[in-house]
Amino acid sequence: MTTEGRIRWPDGLLESYELPVTTKQFLYDVGLPQVEDSSQRFGVFPPDSDGNLVIGDEYGNPVYVQKRTGKVFAIQPITGSDGVTTARRRTLFVNSTVALLAEFVELFEGFRADPMVETDSDHAERAFRELERRMREKDPRAFSPEEEQVESTLWQLVLDDVRWQL
Repeated sequence: MTTEGRIRWPDGLLESYELPVTTKQFLYDVGLPQVEDSSQRFGVFPPDSDGNLVIGDEYGNPVYVQKRTGKVFAIQPITGSDGVTTARRRTLFVNSTVALLAEFVELFEGFRADPMVETDSDHAERAFRELERRMREKDPRAFSPEEEQVESTLWQLVLDDVRWQL
């Protein structure tokens, strides 16, 4: 995995966080992808009120690493049946580790960057099935909300949206 075009955390910055050593090392040494033209933005943010490490945002909502476990979650506003965003929020499971988050972002961006996805519907279907297969194989929990006791997972929502557009 290359570190070019990645957001890495400055040495020592994570020492006060209750995170697995592997999480800290990944963020120091490898970092998260810097994605152009994306709803996700990664970087160094203040911790949330529970002491979790906020590593980015998606559409302006926090993406964080849960202290002690190293699992990645996102907070998302709830939209009512009338299409209006409410003040209520829900927690979505994202990935089991930050390394898997980085891998998923790279897989998804590779799918999005494939020019044939836009022009060849058969190719798009095959590429999508391969993307989903690889994601499910690498981190099955990213598609199992009941295991994390959340309503849904971010990647399931993302892939459902892409599937609907194909």
